[in-house]
Amino acid sequence: MNLKPVIISELNIPPAINAFIGNAPLYDSSCSKQAKTVFIDMGNGYFLKIAPKGCLNDEALMTEYLYTKGLSARVCDYQSDDMDYLITEKIYGEDGITQKYLDNPKRLTEVFAECLYRLHSVGFDDCPKQNRIVEMWALMEKLKSSNTADPWLLEYVEMSDPALTYRYLTERRELLKNDALIHGDYCLPNILLKDFSFSGYIDVGYGGVGDRHYDLFWGVWTLQYNFHTNDFKDRFLDCYGRGNVDMERFKLCGILSALTWDGTE
Repeated sequence: MNLKPVIISELNIPPAINAFIGNAPLYDSSCSKQAKTVFIDMGNGYFLKIAPKGCLNDEALMTEYLYTKGLSARVCDYQSDDMDYLITEKIYGEDGITQKYLDNPKRLTEVFAECLYRLHSVGFDDCPKQNRIVEMWALMEKLKSSNTADPWLLEYVEMSDPALTYRYLTERRELLKNDALIHGDYCLPNILLKDFSFSGYIDVGYGGVGDRHYDLFWGVWTLQYNFHTNDFKDRFLDCYGRGNVDMERFKLCGILSALTWDGTE
């Protein structure tokens, strides 16, 4: 985590958030263009995320829900003013792209798969987001007119033309199922470990009840992206449990991911 000192007056935050922070030292730890993340150095540590209005509502909702399951951080405050402001407790551990984990790719792959199976084994009857497939499908339809898709993801699922890819997916929509509690952005930076043991999930705003293969696809993708090889795909799926994997649904979730890409990073 790269930290750069921040002056509180630069953030233009609401009075209640300001009061929570007090005189604590602040450090910018942002890694996304869509949100600013600030580390609050007091007690065991907190994170303040700032994003356009309405963008952090789902993240606050799902972070708090997963916290009740012992899987994510405690939400200390969420306010939606001119911008969204979310404060969470720091989770003890390091993310999956910490060098000591990357230096042991086989073990990391195994732990990464086991942590995903753990999430997908959690009951979800009380989850506040009950149908992520419908939400993703609505976004895809909204973006359809732009006829754009993530070219890397399309190539990865052996497709090319966005229009033909859309048709392929719509003809098989009934295969997708809301069968697990999913993370929604299951990549190595979004899981925290302590000595290869699970600590928690972060950045869970795309989570909810959805198709387990959506997380499986992104799990395989992030391993390929970080290790520059697809050699760990089979190991990941084996450790997760091949009996729980349908490769056609895996491909469909990859296509859905490509077609819900809006051109942002």
